[in-house]
Amino acid sequence: MQTPLPLYILAWALASAAPAALAAPPSERVFPSTTCGWISTAGLAEVNQAFTASSLGRLGADPALGPFLDSVRRAKASPLDGLEHASGLRWQELIEVAAGEAAGAVVEYPGEDAGLALYVAVDRASPAVDRVLADARRRLLAEGAQPTTIDGADAQAYRRPSGELVIYVLGPDYLISANHAGLAATLSQRAAAAAPAGGLGEEASFTESGLMAARQQPNASPSMRFYVDLVTMLEVLDDRDAIDDEAGKLTPREEAAKHGYDAIRGLSGWVEWNGSGVDLSYRLGVLLQTPLRSSMKMVRLFDAELPQPPDWIPADSISFLTTYWDLTQIVPNLGVLFDEVAGDGIEGTFNDILVDLQADDGPGVDLQGDLFEHLGPRVHVVKQQLLPVGPKSDCDSLLVQVDDEEAVAEAVEALVVGDPTVRRVPFPGRPHALWRVGVPQRADLQAVRFTTTGLTVANGHLVVATNFDVVRTLLGSSGQATRLADADDIRAATEWLLENVGEQGCLRVVSRLYLDLHVTYELARQDKLDDAESIYASVARLAAQESEQSAGGPDYALLPDYSLVAPYLGVDCLQGRLHPSGWVFEGALLAPDAGPSK
Repeated sequence: MQTPLPLYILAWALASAAPAALAAPPSERVFPSTTCGWISTAGLAEVNQAFTASSLGRLGADPALGPFLDSVRRAKASPLDGLEHASGLRWQELIEVAAGEAAGAVVEYPGEDAGLALYVAVDRASPAVDRVLADARRRLLAEGAQPTTIDGADAQAYRRPSGELVIYVLGPDYLISANHAGLAATLSQRAAAAAPAGGLGEEASFTESGLMAARQQPNASPSMRFYVDLVTMLEVLDDRDAIDDEAGKLTPREEAAKHGYDAIRGLSGWVEWNGSGVDLSYRLGVLLQTPLRSSMKMVRLFDAELPQPPDWIPADSISFLTTYWDLTQIVPNLGVLFDEVAGDGIEGTFNDILVDLQADDGPGVDLQGDLFEHLGPRVHVVKQQLLPVGPKSDCDSLLVQVDDEEAVAEAVEALVVGDPTVRRVPFPGRPHALWRVGVPQRADLQAVRFTTTGLTVANGHLVVATNFDVVRTLLGSSGQATRLADADDIRAATEWLLENVGEQGCLRVVSRLYLDLHVTYELARQDKLDDAESIYASVARLAAQESEQSAGGPDYALLPDYSLVAPYLGVDCLQGRLHPSGWVFEGALLAPDAGPSK
């Protein structure tokens, strides 16, 4: 099954707002119940204007970024390029003709490519509608598309040389664009019938997750709303038909059933642009089917008063995550996932390891009783950066609260001692050993590549760092005069969360975006994006893969010096809490206090 549009385009597109009162039926009644991704906004022009006025919008308009963005356009690697190709319509044309709600959706058609469609309320009295469709027709014919017909709809249809369809249905007060004949016919019939039963809006996963994400008091900021049926969307985006070595592997839907994440019944949310003091704010409702089963049983979070970063967290840290997690559920429920990922699919591999760990001729460690029963429930993740920029500059440290330092340190030592890739390192002034994991101590192991990890017990936590060198930096900051919690930008983000979400929650993340992007950005400029390990790099690589199929990808060497970009970026913050039906997350990207003015 081929991807109907790149994943990064979908990630950009999945957002919308409650439709205004229009003559055209609302999109959630027009799109069918098989819709797996939906977007809508009641004011496309207002959202576009708010984004343009935001710090991110001003960054995109900065002349210093112009040459790089030109290369993105030539490579057809931007979200707007993907939208234009699928619909045959340009972004500014959509803004011009939209006279109310503008919505888009991905609809599953099992056994064939998914359908992608736009549904826009229009004013037929406006000459812009006919002009925009005429311009789209000229462009399609110029690229070699041929007029064609489809069954079930009075439509203008064109087939590109690649075989792709672009279909337009113009109703009395709406415009439909679709790339799938069956979907175009379905939408045309449903819109003409004023949206009969069987629409997306009647799906429980859509309505219930939407209610979870709804604000108690509506915000006046231009907003967007989205919905995703996660498992179906993963199925739609699966490219296994194009990957020879995936024969026999489970489909995404089968994987979800096996590991239990088919319990995620729906994701709904809101994005609001350019509100007071923020570039954007957002809410997300995650609807869960309980009780959780299989691997999902490991994810047992609970609400409590979320703490500030401990005093010993360095003030120059990039980001800080804290969560309340019942870690005693990990070992009993890890087997299925471990066997598949690390055990080559051999059932029982994890249980065999547990037995070996407890054996008299082994470490003699009961992983559950000797270690995990002493861990949590508070867990932190701290991100730091080591300069100069390199593939290993981004460093994450996992800090897990322990109730008995001695017991945990003893269990850790028993697990690692004797391993030829683990070395004890002197750590003066600390009561427990510092272990460097990934340093071969025998000549015959030198050819093996290891990740050098730091491991110790300190300050009431089990500390696991992805880079050994950062452990001393992290723990050597104890008693410092300046704390991460006291930094102005971190405090501002925390105060926003306290005011808008509250003290209680199961998760809180605060990230300095202006620092967080630095390493990935510089590696991209150096043509080393493949070496970067961040989520930003993953998105960029995905975009490059899609665009390289046609135009060679963006030219990252044209990116300006990062010092010109960072002032436009602020601090991102997010907080999650439990809901009777799942989880609710709320956050914001705070506008930078001082950035280049336009």
